[in-house]
Amino acid sequence: MPIRRLPIVFLIATCVSTMCVAQASADLHIVMQSGVHSPDGNGDLSAFNGPSINNAGQLAFVSQLTGTAGGTADNTAMFRRDSNGDLAVIARSGSTFSGKPILTFFPGSAYLSADGTVGSVLGFAGGSLAYTLGSGGPLTQIFPTAMPSPSGQSNTLLGVTSAVINDSGYLVYRAVFNGAQPESGLYQRAPDGTQSVRLLSNTTAPRGGTITSPGGFPTLNESNQVGTILSINTGAPSSIKSAARIDGTTVHELVRQGDLLADGVTTVGAFLSTSGFINSTGQVAFAANLTQPSFGGQGVFLADDSGASVVAKGVLPGFTSAATDITVVGISNASRVAFTANATAGTDPLSGIYRTGPADRPSLPSKTQQRPSQANSFAAF
Repeated sequence: MPIRRLPIVFLIATCVSTMCVAQASADLHIVMQSGVHSPDGNGDLSAFNGPSINNAGQLAFVSQLTGTAGGTADNTAMFRRDSNGDLAVIARSGSTFSGKPILTFFPGSAYLSADGTVGSVLGFAGGSLAYTLGSGGPLTQIFPTAMPSPSGQSNTLLGVTSAVINDSGYLVYRAVFNGAQPESGLYQRAPDGTQSVRLLSNTTAPRGGTITSPGGFPTLNESNQVGTILSINTGAPSSIKSAARIDGTTVHELVRQGDLLADGVTTVGAFLSTSGFINSTGQVAFAANLTQPSFGGQGVFLADDSGASVVAKGVLPGFTSAATDITVVGISNASRVAFTANATAGTDPLSGIYRTGPADRPSLPSKTQQRPSQANSFAAF
């Protein structure tokens, strides 16, 4: 199973100072907590961000640290937690890579393959970036500085802003190349190191208009299909979004902002998601606003070649008001979508983690539930 930003197999929530795993049975297990010592002896973990998980139960995540030798210069690190509880430092701020001190991780997340290899984007002073793979030893840079563009245009690599790798070793990344013909888009690195183009910006969209952005955070399945949210210029005052799947270099627009769905009553509004999460069957999940004769608000959509449908909206279980701040975090191969949401009512609105699917399945944690082995409750998701 490919690693997406937050897969549904094990849904990870950052719960104040605790990172928990919610399994399919909705049992919660603390897997990491603030105060844990860094395995290199430099500082204690304090706040978590950007977790990913693979089928072996390994986690990759970024954490801030307290009590480090260098203060703010070395208080952020990328870790991998193995299924037996062992921690490994993959990279940390303050250390050097290619002679440059690591400043941060951009974005503050990681991708984790089946063999425990962690992919991350390192940020350096001055704004330069490097995408690397690591397992606890020396890091390997996947995209060499000044790498020529695989498009064949006379450009060289300026930077990689996001990337995802599947268990087969295919890596899809968003990059910018500078030169005589500046370009940006989605590119691919095959397991043998061959580079190729998947989608360039400023190309024609299948349903008309110009693709101005191929999506900020692509996702990838084991069939090497890409899920993404495109930005398209149709000549209107502002661009629109489109949920898309990319097979090879062929773009399939599954649903656009402004589309009337096959049910005849649902119109897709502004997209909320920056990622279109794809599963093994090529379905893409995302969040967007919607309007219906009796409803207007946010919802979760599932789209494929047959069309799109709303799989969650309105007043969710445990809420007394309509859901807002909906964020899709993953999709399973059984078409179940995981997402977080907040309620709108009250001075301290509820929030929760949800998954679509049969109503007889147990629910995931809500803001009012107690954290495992703790006297206090979850604060937010």
